[in-house]
Amino acid sequence: MATTLTGIESPHNVQATQDGRSIWAVSGTTAMAVEIDSKTSEVHGAVSTGAMPAHVIVTPDETRTYTTNNADDTVSAFDIATMTTIATIPVGDGPHGLRSSPDGKTIYVANNNGTTLSVIDTATNTQIDEIEVGKLPAQVAFSPDGKFVYASLNGDNAVAKIDTRTRERVSTLPVGVGPIQTFVSPDGQYLLVANQGTEEYPGRTVSVLDTDNFDFVRTVETGAGAHGVTIDPTSRHAYITNTFEDTVSVLDLKTMKVVDSIPVGSMPNGITFSTQAAGIAPTVKLDLKMDVTDGAGMEH
Repeated sequence: MATTLTGIESPHNVQATQDGRSIWAVSGTTAMAVEIDSKTSEVHGAVSTGAMPAHVIVTPDETRTYTTNNADDTVSAFDIATMTTIATIPVGDGPHGLRSSPDGKTIYVANNNGTTLSVIDTATNTQIDEIEVGKLPAQVAFSPDGKFVYASLNGDNAVAKIDTRTRERVSTLPVGVGPIQTFVSPDGQYLLVANQGTEEYPGRTVSVLDTDNFDFVRTVETGAGAHGVTIDPTSRHAYITNTFEDTVSVLDLKTMKVVDSIPVGSMPNGITFSTQAAGIAPTVKLDLKMDVTDGAGMEH
């Protein structure tokens, strides 16, 4: 492990920009989003979000970020250059995971307290559709061509496939218990779904699905409370946070075997991949230089 950053209370999700130069993170406790230089660990800026921010994403053109505000049923849009709020967008019940379409024209939001995905038009920053998918959707993942989006259904122990042209669910497939985060490999071959389970009965697996026929490939055991998933740009290795084990599993997608387990901090959840190498350093205390309002932290 290169280093540990401290100073962001209750961090729930992290997201690297496409060029890997910046890492964004959200703090549920202080209701804020923070931009960090991935090489120097310096804070570029911070913005206030709504209550209980869950996830943050960066648009493909790297001009804006969007955060889900779980307790407010809204999504906040921010201009990166000025670190100002562009819009606060009402969405469904308990927005959690979200991702941008590859062309950047829409954002799909998983409404984790309900049964829907919200669709945001990034040109107008308004919700233009709400799609019924199943119980307690937690996160979404786009196919590289943007034709389909996949949603983990935490309440159904399943994953749904949605046609982005018709904005309708076309199929549902059972996975493990308590699926949370999802990720499609950059080569489009696999969809990975982390099965967290519960703290009392933790899941320990990742479901690997074939995207061509939307069918089950295999289940791979990772660690207790499998939660966050990311895949490197070559589609060779996946990285899975194990929330109840305080580790990150490294999964080789050619052999379908876990090749390493990396100890990390307490209850890891969100994870992202940066093409920039982080500097090896002792624990770094982040200087946020910002007054923020109190908010409630995310618990999963």
